[in-house]
Amino acid sequence: MKYFLIALTCILIMTIVGACKKVDAGPAGPAGPAGATGPAGIAGNANATQYIFPSHNFRDGADAVLTVNTTEDTVNRSAWFVYLIYARSSGYPVPGFGYDNLAQYGMSWVYDQKAIFTITRIAGQGENYLNIRIVRIYTNSSTGDRTKRSLPDIDFNDYDAVRRYYQLPV
Repeated sequence: MKYFLIALTCILIMTIVGACKKVDAGPAGPAGPAGATGPAGIAGNANATQYIFPSHNFRDGADAVLTVNTTEDTVNRSAWFVYLIYARSSGYPVPGFGYDNLAQYGMSWVYDQKAIFTITRIAGQGENYLNIRIVRIYTNSSTGDRTKRSLPDIDFNDYDAVRRYYQLPV
């Protein structure tokens, strides 16, 4: 009886397999409608992103507080550079001295569900800047010290050099 059931099962499988025949695929159907276009992204490339903030007059207000919506992981794996833009492309790094060395600026930042940068006028009368730019360079490193990260050999105190190297808009 055992051999009879095995033989019957084999015959049944062979019958089913033999009855199956290969069917050729039909022609491709028409393309579907295009999806909605999303909003324009932030200026930058795969490794660098530039955030542009509106003008700030450090004569009137000593501090500028800027926020960047991002994740804590991105903050930890990026090097951040802040520039005060006096004219179209003349940028002054923070911390450091501004236009014509008339004022000195410092900076601090924290992460609290977003990156929060505070630029403070430390000394001098302050100037009115066209805008403030933050450049984030993704380094894929969790080292807290930005000077120990893998960055190209350019002068990060020179905004124009950074902008040209990363092909950021003026």
